[in-house]
Amino acid sequence: MEMVQLYIGTYTQAAGQKAGEGIYTFLLDPVSGKLTLRSICRETENPSFLVRRGKTLYACEELSGRSALAAFRIGAGGDLSLLGRTVTRESGMCHVALWPGEAYLVASDFDSGSLVSFALREDGTAGEAVSLIRHRGSGPHPQMQRTAHVHSATFFGDGGRFLICDLGSDTLTVYEGKREDGTAAAVQTVKTAPGDGPRHAAFSPDGRYVTVLMQLSGFCVTYRVENGRLGREVSRVHMLPPDFSGHNDAADVHYSPNGKHVYASNRGHDSIVVYDVREDGALDRARWFPSYGAQPRHFCLLPAGDMAVITNQETGNVVTVRLDRESGDMREKLCEVRVFQAVCALL
Repeated sequence: MEMVQLYIGTYTQAAGQKAGEGIYTFLLDPVSGKLTLRSICRETENPSFLVRRGKTLYACEELSGRSALAAFRIGAGGDLSLLGRTVTRESGMCHVALWPGEAYLVASDFDSGSLVSFALREDGTAGEAVSLIRHRGSGPHPQMQRTAHVHSATFFGDGGRFLICDLGSDTLTVYEGKREDGTAAAVQTVKTAPGDGPRHAAFSPDGRYVTVLMQLSGFCVTYRVENGRLGREVSRVHMLPPDFSGHNDAADVHYSPNGKHVYASNRGHDSIVVYDVREDGALDRARWFPSYGAQPRHFCLLPAGDMAVITNQETGNVVTVRLDRESGDMREKLCEVRVFQAVCALL
């Protein structure tokens, strides 16, 4: 089978720790799971989240006091070359997502609690911001919820709607994006339980459900999706085994390609929890598997559903793991490579 290009985003600034060097390009063998380093793009700072549009890769540069969106041309073999970057006055850009049609990109700024939309030019570069919406609010957590913290945007359906997870204010907001100019308007806001800290969301392949990962409370909460809005809550399941008593921050969540399972990562327990998805959309039968490192910040699943790539930030390693498509269980570790401050994996 043809080799797959895999990109790993890192923190290039890590106080007191060994830092990453930029964006790493690996060749991934989809059969054996072997990872072969192709190149490292060092023309970037803290590229903590990545997204791809054809032959262009975008990285949010997560910086304090300002935010930047960098665009890179993908060359032969996956090598990256900088096309340009767009800087805003917002702070702590931590997530980027492409609009349907790929004419715009929406970025989430954690520190400033804002979401910013950029128009994408034909040459791949991003223009100046066409829309900026700043969230307000807070929550009960004394450190993490003093102000709003927009953490991610996830598009769903085919009408340009997206769901914003605001970790600081315990809110989920559905926005309607306007294709003609890249602006957006809120159509629904749902309050989560106090102190939940919603971080990331994943929609089921059939679009009927969305599972929201709560970073602070450690729950995966699943809602029905009805007419482009969040409907009733169908399940609320904890991400940790009952005998665990240490500190934990939940990190990432994905549905399996066949929609039968949900995967989520724990930083502290250092595990991937796997759930079965029942007929009514509820999550059930949690079981835990090692992440083969500490602080599994992010992971991705191959389209075939038989392999996962996990980035462990604290131990600075990236691993590929076999998945059982029918049971959803994680099997053996296939390959491990060293990438300091690995935080994002993009196929």
